[in-house]
Amino acid sequence: MEDLSEKINQLLSDPDSMSQILSLAKGLGASMPDQDAPQPSAQPTQMPDEATMRRMMGFLSEANRSGGKEAALFQALKPFVSPERSARMDRAAEIAKLSHIASYALRNLEDKSEL
Repeated sequence: MEDLSEKINQLLSDPDSMSQILSLAKGLGASMPDQDAPQPSAQPTQMPDEATMRRMMGFLSEANRSGGKEAALFQALKPFVSPERSARMDRAAEIAKLSHIASYALRNLEDKSEL
């Protein structure tokens, strides 16, 4: 592993190697930032308050919850249906999950102006 790190450091420290890597990346369609262009100044980030963090944690926990008995039934039926129907069942499950999260969000937002 140390050998790999050494080789990467050698490549990155050699200007000729870096120019080859950049030209290869440009040839593959990667866009590289212009070195002469001024970089946008980083704005200091502000940590959200405790109430916002709790709200976000609630949304995340709701998003990670399984769909219950109905979702388990759909998952159990998937091997027995056509691939097209299976894909539609997956899409329906995603929509149901988003609906559940939206419902949770509407119930738990204290300030209605945040909608």
